[in-house]
Parts: sequence; structure tokens; C-alpha cells
Amino acid sequence: MNKKLGYYTVGNREFFSKIQACIYATTTNQDPIWHFNNDVFNNFDWTVEPDETLDELYNARTRQLREEYDYVALSYSGGSDSHNILMSFLRQGLRIDELIINTMEKGSKNLITTIDPVNKNPETGLLSEHVLQTMPIVRKINKYYPNIKISIYDMTDHLFETFTAATDGNWIESRREYINPCGTTRYNVLAEADIKRRLDRGKKVCIIIGTEKPKSYINDVTNDYYLIFNDRAVNHGPTQHTGEYTNFSIELFYWSPDSCKMLSKQGHVLKKWLENNQLLISKWYSKNLTPENWFNFQEPLIKSLIYTTWNSNWYQADKPISDWNCEYDNWFFKNHNESLAYHNWMLGVDYLKNNMFRFVKLNTLGVADSLKPFYHTFKIGKIHVI
Repeated sequence: MNKKLGYYTVGNREFFSKIQACIYATTTNQDPIWHFNNDVFNNFDWTVEPDETLDELYNARTRQLREEYDYVALSYSGGSDSHNILMSFLRQGLRIDELIINTMEKGSKNLITTIDPVNKNPETGLLSEHVLQTMPIVRKINKYYPNIKISIYDMTDHLFETFTAATDGNWIESRREYINPCGTTRYNVLAEADIKRRLDRGKKVCIIIGTEKPKSYINDVTNDYYLIFNDRAVNHGPTQHTGEYTNFSIELFYWSPDSCKMLSKQGHVLKKWLENNQLLISKWYSKNLTPENWFNFQEPLIKSLIYTTWNSNWYQADKPISDWNCEYDNWFFKNHNESLAYHNWMLGVDYLKNNMFRFVKLNTLGVADSLKPFYHTFKIGKIHVI
């Protein structure tokens, strides 16, 4: 268990999987506790703004990872988080060994016939983002940095193989939290034989994940401004496929105990921006902590504030709002809802609802769609409100 990726305790038992923790907690009538680098984060002074610029702190993090590992790969989507990491390596002349690009192109291409750069609907936008954003950058990287290995894996067949092979709903206990079809299978790099061959050489290997932009809120009574770490972001697809390799690690680039100064700087940059844009402060009140507000308003705004490497004219699909019924998976829900794979996936969803109902969260339509989140918050300072 890589405890830097977070873990849960229920009584005196530890769990890497949130699902396993919640199932056990249901049987014992207890509540899980989420641990996320508490020993480091609780002892860091978040109220002091670091002197370094954000780019200097990003550069320090990439240097640290390069020095720590023999082989460094980046899970690259072309989005703002992973692109910022790539640019930090390149501008310093640091070697990055591999870019790993995971798609569901084979499955999702049946949903649309024309790539539309104006349409950013998440139902079709993931494929459009791959075609319009990721691949043009990858072609440039291949041209100017030919020593970087570029691996593109279409995981569509792996999705169907995974769910077709399931014999009952308890397949879901092997997952951390993400159970939508794409989220639970798309990032399983250990399903690829050539990745395993690289791990079998015994070198110390990491795959860097761009988790996550700073999440934050303002207490609308005290005007205190907080950073938030939530477990769903950390339980992202790649972290549930770590296998038994002792020489392989998933590294969260941003949300790491090695990144406290970077995280603090991001928080202070956003705090200052809010103080200079008072009309938007209400968007950060705790009552507005909704997926819709985050994905449709805060996240698009934040990336231009914390990343000098992002061009706001580049294509990026809108993020999905649903969780278990994720819009990215509509190609699967619409085209394969009578398949054995779909049937077995639903067995897993029903198994979860039946065995840990106390921790299931309903969406605005009253449909079970996610697990109740766990949070840790850290105060950056008090927002000066005019």
C-alpha cells in the first residue's frame, strides 16, 4: 500500500480501497477515517506564502522526481494539469522517459462521425479532445523530442474483457472508488504487456499523474479561505492499478506531501485573485461546493491563473458532472446496454448499493451516482472583503 496516495481505517483495520472500507464499515456499523498525508499536511504552515513563483515550484517538483526514479513516465491527456508537468520537464532540459496516453477511441468513435471543435459536450468531447488537443501536441513532441517514448493505448477491448470476465458483482471490491466503466478500466497500465516488461527490468519506475488543481472554499461567515483535499480526486483511476510491483509507484504531482510549498503558493495566488475580483467571491462560498460550480466555473478559471503553460484557446472538453453514470461513458451506455459487459458492470453497481448503502450519495434526480466524500481542509488566510 502506497500511503502517500491515501488510505482508510475502520477501527484498527487499514484499507487502500474506499469501497472495501465502506463495506466493512457497514457490517460493523462504524465510519471510515480517511488518511491523506496527515502527518505532513497538519504540520505545514499554510498561512505563509512561499517566496518562489509557481513555475519555480513546479520545476523543483519535476527535478525531485527525476532524481528519485530511474524511469519517469507521465500520464498525459493534453489537458492543463499534465501539460504543465510536461512543460516543466522540457523547459529545464530534464529527461522524461515516456508519455502514456490512454483512450477509448475505438468505442467512443461510434458515437460521433464528425469532430467538432466548437462542441465541448463531455459525451463526445473526450474523443474530440484526443483528436484536437492531445495528438497535435504529441506529434510535435515526437518531432522535436524523439527520445521520449510515446505510448498510446486504446483500452476499449480491456473494458469489455474486464466486465465480460466478471462472474458476479463482487468485482467491484477490487476498485478504490471510480466504478464508471471508463474510469475503472481506462488507466490500467498493468494490462499492457510492454509496461510490465519495463517493470520487470527492476528499475525504479514512476508514472506521474496530474492530480489535481487546487480546490478551495470561503467560509461565508468568517471569510476564512481554505484549501480542500477530497478523497475522490485522489482515488482517480490510475491509483487503483498499482499491482504488486515493489519498484513501481504512482506519483501525484500536485497533491503530494512533497508539494506543500507548491500547494500553498497556489492557494495564496487564488486568494489574492479573489480579493481583486470581489464580485466572484460568492462563487467560492461553501454552500456552492457543487460539481457543477467546480467543473463549469472554478476549474476553467483556475487553470489560467496557476499555469503559465496553458493556452485558453486550446480545445478542452467540458468535464462530466455525473460519477457512476459518467457522460464520458455514454457510448457504452447507449450502444452496449444489452451486452454481457454492461450486465456485469450493473451487477457491480447493485452489489455496491446493497452492501454499503449508508455511504451511497444520490444525485439531484435522486439516483445513486457516487460515494459520500471525505475531506481535509487547511486554512490559507482570511479573505479581505470590501
